Amino acid sequence: MSDINEQLAAAMGESQTEESTEVVDENLEQTEVIAGDENLEPAGEDIRGFGDWVEDNELDAEYMYGLEIGMGDGSDPVPLGKMKDRYVEAQGKNTQYQEQLQQQQARINELEQYSQYGQQLDQNIQSASAQVQAIQQQYQATNWEEMERNDPARAALQRQKFQEAFSGASQQLEQVKQQSTQQAEGMRQQRLQQGQQYLTQHIPEWNNAEVARSDRQEIARMMVAEGYPPEAVGQMSDPIAVRLAHEFLKMRKQLAAGGKAAKQVAASPKRSLRGGRGKVNAGVADKLTQRAQSTRQRGDQIAAVKALLG
Repeated sequence: MSDINEQLAAAMGESQTEESTEVVDENLEQTEVIAGDENLEPAGEDIRGFGDWVEDNELDAEYMYGLEIGMGDGSDPVPLGKMKDRYVEAQGKNTQYQEQLQQQQARINELEQYSQYGQQLDQNIQSASAQVQAIQQQYQATNWEEMERNDPARAALQRQKFQEAFSGASQQLEQVKQQSTQQAEGMRQQRLQQGQQYLTQHIPEWNNAEVARSDRQEIARMMVAEGYPPEAVGQMSDPIAVRLAHEFLKMRKQLAAGGKAAKQVAASPKRSLRGGRGKVNAGVADKLTQRAQSTRQRGDQIAAVKALLG
C-alpha cells in the first residue's frame, strides 16, 4: 500500500511541477511581449491630479469632495472640499503675508540706508563746523598788530589766506547743511506717500480726494471738540492714528443713526403681531399646526401661520 501511495504522490508532484513550469513559461512569454511593445504607455500617465482622476473614472466630483476625512487630533472630520478651500485660503493669506514681509523689509532697508546717509551727513557737518571754528580760533590767536608793524606785506597775505580758508570752510558747512535739509525733506515726503498708500488701502473710499478731504475735516472737528489742540490735529500725520480716528468717526455716525431709528420705532404706534384681521380660532389653529408638523408641507405650514396670525 505504501508503494502505491508513494507512486501516487510522485505522480501528483510531477504533474504539479509540470503545470507550474507551464504557468511560469506562459507568464514569461506575456512579460516579454509586454516589454517588447514600445507603443504601450504606463497606466495613469495622463492623470495630473485629483480632478483628472475623478473625471477619468467618471465619478461624482461633488460626492468625492463631500467625503469627510478624520483629522487624527480628536476634532470633527472635515469634508475634502472644505480642506481644499481652506488650503487655497491659507495659500492666499500666506502669499499676502509674504508680500507684506517683502514690503516691510524693503522699507527697513531703505530706512537703514537713509539712516546711514544721515549719520554720514552729521559727521560731515561736525567736521565742517570744527574746521570753521579752528580757522576762527587761529585768526583770533594771531598778533596782527605786531605782524603788520614788522612785515605789512606778510600780514596782508596772511589775512587773505585766512579769509579764503574761512570762506571755503563756511561754504562747505552750508552745503552739508543743505544736503541734510534735503534728506530730511525727502524722508518726510516718502513717509507722507507711504502713509497715503496705507490709508487708501485701509480706507478705499479715500481714493476719492474729495471724500478724503471731507472726512479729514470731520475728523479734525471731532478731535477739536474732544479737547485736542487745533495745531496738534493739523500736524497729525501718523496714518495709523488717522485710520483709527476715521473708524471712531464712522462708529459715532452708526450709533447716532441707530439711536435715531430707535426713537422713531419707540414713537410709532404699537401693533399686535396677530395682525387684527380677525379673531384667532384656537381650535382650527391647533389642528393646522399639528398637521403642518406632521406633513411638513410648505402649504400646510403657511396655512398654520395664517391661522395663528388671525
